[in-house]
Amino acid sequence: MALSKIDIANMVTGATPVANGGTGLTSGTTNQFLKFTGSTTLASAAESGLTEADHWRVTSSFTGSATPITSNWERSDTAGFGYLGTGLTESSGIFTFPSTGIYII
Repeated sequence: MALSKIDIANMVTGATPVANGGTGLTSGTTNQFLKFTGSTTLASAAESGLTEADHWRVTSSFTGSATPITSNWERSDTAGFGYLGTGLTESSGIFTFPSTGIYII
């Protein structure tokens, strides 16, 4: 028995169902990803992404070994750095985080 090739690009119309190895989709949306929504349904969904990120450090004028460090904190100001979202705040070594995010202290 000879093997045959099927010209999928020209012989199949519509969406190939998930059960048959397809995605069940006929188009996608820019900047979105495919997600599994249950049973055999796939759909595109927007990625919300990172909404908060901040970076703090102890200033060079800090001396001693205080625990906790209650002074000499500053937001990093190195070239190219910028915080994302509202950023966190600090008062006497107590940090307040505005929401879930990535924070380097």
